[in-house]
Formats: sequence, C-alpha cells, structure tokens
Amino acid sequence: MCQVRGFDLANITFIKGKTGWIVFDPLTAAETARAAKELVDEHLGKLPVVAVVYSHSHGDHWGGVLGIVDEADVAAGKVEIIAPRQFMQYAISENIYAGIEMVFQNTPGTEAPSEMNTYIPSMKALWMAENVTGLVHNICTLRGAQVRNSLRWSHKQGFT
Repeated sequence: MCQVRGFDLANITFIKGKTGWIVFDPLTAAETARAAKELVDEHLGKLPVVAVVYSHSHGDHWGGVLGIVDEADVAAGKVEIIAPRQFMQYAISENIYAGIEMVFQNTPGTEAPSEMNTYIPSMKALWMAENVTGLVHNICTLRGAQVRNSLRWSHKQGFT
C-alpha cells in the first residue's frame, strides 16, 4: 500500500493487487491524480489501474479519476469503479451548482475584443458585465487593453 499526500486537497491511496493498482480517492483534478500515479509508477513499478474506490461523494475524492483511468476502459469493464450507495445522488447535489438554462450572446468588439452577455430565462435576467455602461472606458487604455473605435461605438448607441 502507498499513499501520496500533498498533491491535492485529499490523499490518494494505491493498493497493489494481483493484476494492478486499486486506487482509493483519486483526488480533485486529473492533473494531480496523473502526477501522483506517475510518482508511484516511478518508484514502485508501472502497473495498470484495475479498480477505483470512492470513499464518499465530495469532489476532492473522485474528481481526478480521468487522470488515472480511461473512460473507454471503464465502459469495457477493464476498470471497476466502486462507490457507496447513493453516491451519484450526493455527488450531484453537493458538487454541481449549475443546472439552469442560460442563453449566451457573443458581443465581440464591445467592451473587450472577446466578450459575451448572458440571459437567464427562468429569472428574466440579463447579465452584461461592462457592456451596459454608458461610456467607453477603453478609448484611452491605461491598463493596456486594446484601444476601441469610439466612432463605431457611437453608431451602436444611436448617437449619429
């Protein structure tokens, strides 16, 4: 058994089985889990991951799974994923905050060269960041942003 600590919020544990590693709690991010697996491979020998165990539904204990296993291997039955009862229900309810419809409107060449507005129909809310200000603060760009075409902006506002 080997535990890698300090790579992420949680610890990742590797247990050497007959056919490969059984991994407990594959961290928060694919990058940190991959780095932990590479460290273990370097010092203990390269073995495939044959099973992953999630101790519970908090994201720092399962979010990095794609750094150590391939989704196709899981679908093919080469890697077993083991989780507690109602794992998916709680993983979703505790870790996913989105789930409302949003409509994105690209508005290039406005306040920034690449920008967008967001409309949330269920709230009848429109979020426009700095596109809704009554001025063009990037005509004289003290912070180093690209200079805007004030004549183009005035036409969009109906001033001409």
